[in-house]
Amino acid sequence: MIIESLSQAYYDLLENMRGAQPDQENYFGLRDYYSLIKGIVRDLVAKKNEGDIYEIIRRQLKVNFDGVLDGSSLMWQHFCAYINQDHLFDQHKCPSFDSLLNQTLDNRTGRYLMLIANSESTIDYAEHFYSSSSTKTQHWSTNIGGSSFPGDLLSGNTYAEQYNYRVLMDVILYAERMLLSFFVKWVMSMIIFMIFSIKILLFQQERSIVELL
Repeated sequence: MIIESLSQAYYDLLENMRGAQPDQENYFGLRDYYSLIKGIVRDLVAKKNEGDIYEIIRRQLKVNFDGVLDGSSLMWQHFCAYINQDHLFDQHKCPSFDSLLNQTLDNRTGRYLMLIANSESTIDYAEHFYSSSSTKTQHWSTNIGGSSFPGDLLSGNTYAEQYNYRVLMDVILYAERMLLSFFVKWVMSMIIFMIFSIKILLFQQERSIVELL
């Protein structure tokens, strides 16, 4: 019943987007639907089937069918209608951005969320949010800018000096962090090698003493 209703809601979304702008008509696809089902099953297993399945479905719809276009509300409305539970539409509100981001940070096997913005302030907010929660999750992360922002380009393919400095600093900081990681691993390997060498030397000395006796 649930899978069938979700499938029908997904089909309704695709039908609703037919005739839209060419760059929006194929915005959602089967990859999103497969990820939706996978996310629902994963959350149910994690909660040992004790969680509210409708709350899980509402959250996963927002995760997988939102973005520049929001298809989660339409799918949720149609899903509630197909299961004859219209009251659920207002009962389970749309999850907040913070809760979705926090869930993604905690779940390392879940789907990645693409952060789309027109300024660096959004990225700064996301980095601050992650740094404040990373003390609980203990996960290390790095920020990689996939594209430029308005104002980064002066003309054509010429980047502004501020943009060049920002990219250069990101490269330097990331390289330093990687070099530090390699250095720590090298030091640990040298310590282990020295310990084994000392043990072998002590063993040889004990053997020589036994032979003399």
